[in-house]
Amino acid sequence: MAAYSAGNYAAPTIDEVVPFVIQIVYPLLSKFIYVSPNVIIKGRVEELLAVNLGNYGIAVAEDCSKRLSTYINLDVLDAVQRSASKPWVSETPYAKNACIPELGMVLIDLTKLEKDLLEAILWWSKVLNRSERSSPNPAVALALHNRHLKLPHSWRVGSLIQSEKTLVLRYGNGRNVCSLFGSGTISQPDFRDIVEHYLPPGSDRILGS
Repeated sequence: MAAYSAGNYAAPTIDEVVPFVIQIVYPLLSKFIYVSPNVIIKGRVEELLAVNLGNYGIAVAEDCSKRLSTYINLDVLDAVQRSASKPWVSETPYAKNACIPELGMVLIDLTKLEKDLLEAILWWSKVLNRSERSSPNPAVALALHNRHLKLPHSWRVGSLIQSEKTLVLRYGNGRNVCSLFGSGTISQPDFRDIVEHYLPPGSDRILGS
């Protein structure tokens, strides 16, 4: 099967896998919040940590401006689903309009986190066999399918609408994110103007101008 060839494929970026490898570096952690370096949390961290994840090991907000069908050929996905026998492949059809998980902020409970999650992300990256890179990588969304608790929309990172209900915002210039294996970069947008609306006077001396 071509999906298992040694050719190039669109591996996830470092940002997309960092939340799921922290347990390797800090195995004594139990429940924690991963926050991307260019993210500011306006909401109360205590409230987020108190969220009951139920049987899930991960809680993330979803970005419904990005849909699964935009990033993947659904015919290919159907074929993979019929032929592959993996615990992370859904037995029910994937919704083509499924929202994409936003990984700028992730709540993780390591006592419940699936041990094969990183393996699932890399497996989907290879099986989809996509040579072009995009952000977000659909492999991450597929690996998290039915494996995460959906946080309220107010916890979604990077909303372009200035609202008092927005609890998480990006800060800083647009940047290029390296892929997991260092082959290529993906551009990300600039949200500086949005965040500066909420920063107190003199904050530029701390954050840098």
